[in-house]
Amino acid sequence: PNGVMGSNIFHIWFYRLHNVVAANLEKINPCWDDNKIFYTTREILIAGYLQIYYYQFLPLLFGMERLIKDGVISKHKGYRDVYDEKIIPQMSDEYSYVLRWFHIAQEATLELYDENYKCFKTFPMVNLTPEQHTSLKMTMKPR
Repeated sequence: PNGVMGSNIFHIWFYRLHNVVAANLEKINPCWDDNKIFYTTREILIAGYLQIYYYQFLPLLFGMERLIKDGVISKHKGYRDVYDEKIIPQMSDEYSYVLRWFHIAQEATLELYDENYKCFKTFPMVNLTPEQHTSLKMTMKPR
């Protein structure tokens, strides 16, 4: 997969990082049960992921000055609390539409090769659905 390899690797790193952080939390806090370790690790990784997303990825796309001006991120380093209990915590439709746009804008064609390294089929991964995935498996030659 050409275009989605980076994002897939990034998510695999976070899955593996979850196990590393959980193992360290278990060493530090032997009295914690599995649920406490899991959810604490989850919160730590979500915070790290959002830090990368908001302060490293989005500034590359939109510019740091623009994000600060629009109040998306802070110009001050460190902890910031802008939580408002009156706002219902939910994702706006615009956010999911924009993420879908990034998904369809990337080059993502799966190329299938035979044992002689000759491409015998290409498949657009952007439109991949479970039904297409099943049919793709059926068309591949067994080894």
